[in-house]
Amino acid sequence: MHGAPDLVIEILSPPTAKYDLEDKKDVYERYGVKEYWAVDPVSKQIYFFKLVKDDGLTYKEVAELLNVSIKTVESQMGIALKKTHETVQTLMPAYAKRQL
Repeated sequence: MHGAPDLVIEILSPPTAKYDLEDKKDVYERYGVKEYWAVDPVSKQIYFFKLVKDDGLTYKEVAELLNVSIKTVESQMGIALKKTHETVQTLMPAYAKRQL
């Protein structure tokens, strides 16, 4: 076999989770891995990443890449932004209040 795998699944451990979700994910993307799943047994969450080499894609381009509708991309982005805002409010309440 030659080339990168289409899918990488990893179990995160607390000492390396930040590295795995940031630096290692970027390495996988650079070498052509298409999807990266990271399972966090502590928080009982699974992070799914559809890796693309180009930044700045439009919702239409993302929809075409994932073979979904633009409405699906818009909906999922809205959910992601809401969850990000809620997390910031929880972790940094004073900062979140300044940003509203």
